[in-house]
Amino acid sequence: MNAAFSGSIGVTTDQDKRLRAVFHFEQGKIYTLQGPNQIGKTLLVKLLTGAVTSSKSDLRIDNASLQFDSPASANRHGVCAVYQEDDLLPTMRVDEQIALRHLNPSVKDAFEYVVRFAILFLHLPIPYFAAAAHWIESRLPHRKLREERLKEAAKELLKAYAPVDGSTDYLAHFTSRPSALSGGAKAVVKLVAAQLTPGLRYLFLDEVFRGVQPSAWPGIMRSLRTWAEKNRIAIIAVTHSEEEVVRWNPCQRLLLRETEQDGIFLQKIPPESISRLASGIPNRIGSYPVVEIDVASESLDELRKDGPFYFLFDQALENEPSYKRLRTTLSPLCEVKLVGGESVKDWANYEKVVLQLIGKSLRTEGCLVIIGGGSILNFGGFLAATLNRGMRFVLVPTTIMAIADVAIGSKTSLNLRSPGKNGKHLKHPIGLYANPDRVILDKGFLDSLPLANKKIGLAECVKHGLCQDRRLWNKAIELLRGTDSNTPNWYEVAVDTMHLKSDMLSLDPWEMDEALVLLFGHLHAHALERALGFAMPHGVAVYWGMLIDLHLAGDVRFAELLSAVTAGFGSTTKDVMMVGAVSELAANPGLMMGAYEDDTKMQHKKDTGYSILRLSPWGGDVSREPRADQTKKYTFSEVNHALEAVAKLLN
Repeated sequence: MNAAFSGSIGVTTDQDKRLRAVFHFEQGKIYTLQGPNQIGKTLLVKLLTGAVTSSKSDLRIDNASLQFDSPASANRHGVCAVYQEDDLLPTMRVDEQIALRHLNPSVKDAFEYVVRFAILFLHLPIPYFAAAAHWIESRLPHRKLREERLKEAAKELLKAYAPVDGSTDYLAHFTSRPSALSGGAKAVVKLVAAQLTPGLRYLFLDEVFRGVQPSAWPGIMRSLRTWAEKNRIAIIAVTHSEEEVVRWNPCQRLLLRETEQDGIFLQKIPPESISRLASGIPNRIGSYPVVEIDVASESLDELRKDGPFYFLFDQALENEPSYKRLRTTLSPLCEVKLVGGESVKDWANYEKVVLQLIGKSLRTEGCLVIIGGGSILNFGGFLAATLNRGMRFVLVPTTIMAIADVAIGSKTSLNLRSPGKNGKHLKHPIGLYANPDRVILDKGFLDSLPLANKKIGLAECVKHGLCQDRRLWNKAIELLRGTDSNTPNWYEVAVDTMHLKSDMLSLDPWEMDEALVLLFGHLHAHALERALGFAMPHGVAVYWGMLIDLHLAGDVRFAELLSAVTAGFGSTTKDVMMVGAVSELAANPGLMMGAYEDDTKMQHKKDTGYSILRLSPWGGDVSREPRADQTKKYTFSEVNHALEAVAKLLN
């Protein structure tokens, strides 16, 4: 069992309200604390770290009872806080303030002063004492030596906060006064001062990023998280920012709330009906709940309050029991049927559906419930985000691909085709980021999904396993190879993948750094989809993309994935993988080059080559280095040769 700081505490606030909290913080884990302004979050932090005392407290560390009568006594037990009102002394340099905090005179210091006094005033008449005094002095832990060690430790911590691009050098401020520091630098200095607490195990942060530039604090947080994970420090972060909560990715969210009956109390969130929080786009909603209705069916009853509802759904689901349950519970005012597949993401189809909804007296306060596979979720999200300047919407993914990939990430889009007989097919040239109110997961939709469809949708799970998690890779490859159609097994792999993607987006929402792993194989996948006029399912295209990237890299996992694909689809492999059509494309370099050139990603440019992410043997540990530094450039000729080679092996 992990070491833990736990117990209960109670106090009457200045507003004569009762505040009580039962808590349990395990060493090495991250927690966030939220609540309305003035409810008592700062007071609770002070109660738990000795700045305010209460007679109604039961504090325990590793099950040993203790009491804090000051922050210093809390520090001695490894509990420290960066308080909201903490400030730096304007007349002292950073290094001086750190020394002032951590170099308090000790008994050893007092003894040292006595010896120095004796040496200074008594060594002339008593040579023998002088020699003895010098011998003692040579073995004393001098304050100067302690100060040097403290400064070196502080410098190392300041270096660790430096961003990878070198845009800020916090170490350069070590001998500066606070007036020369930015908001981000001040936050870093206060964090470093707390991090230097001897024996630190539990660190409370009371809105430490308030006033720090939005471009600076995510990097500071990332460095702090890395340090905390390495040293098994528990972090309890107080914040009002949903984006900050998502980036912390806490093991538990806590909320201070107030009711007339119970007063102010500490509550765990999300409630049991929410399985986790998915990463949302930072500039709108920080996070949104993912609800598993098989786990908590009462959540559908809660959702009813958010109506009226309008359904956009895959017509193939009309007679599914899971769809009927949604319809019975939410009583939609209208239902619009859609046909699944990339063809749904069409501008003409968008106009048609908009007019249908407006013809049904669509109300701006209504909520669109979008039910189907990935293409329908993409299309419906775009429609909801643009209709009436944005409507509330709920996503109900019904396929492996939709659960694992499309429901998370906030992307919505349409495809286009340029005019003319040989017009280009453009993938996602129109789109925007928009967060749903929630995502509802019901594994019942997977029951009637054909096994081949499940295997095609498994491609994104294989990708995440390949890039991030060997355990997921093994499970996904086993499902791809075999004949197991047991829904819970497929659902588990899809949800595990969804969690991995959400975790990556919490670190890098715009897919510019760590989250570049989400694009693995997608350069080739999207090129094939465009070249074939979107006739190739996205999952099939992703299999092709991964095989091409692995072949280019000479990665041993190429053979394992190729074997799993051919074993999984058996005699239908050539048809499912559209090998004939791809072979024709490989033999027509001009057509394929055009499809590649239409890729809009910054890292894919024909004049400099195509960037392919180089994988570590297994990507379980997410690198903190820029993913751009882990890419290798390939020419179109090399890429097309790999495409031909894979096609021959699949043929």
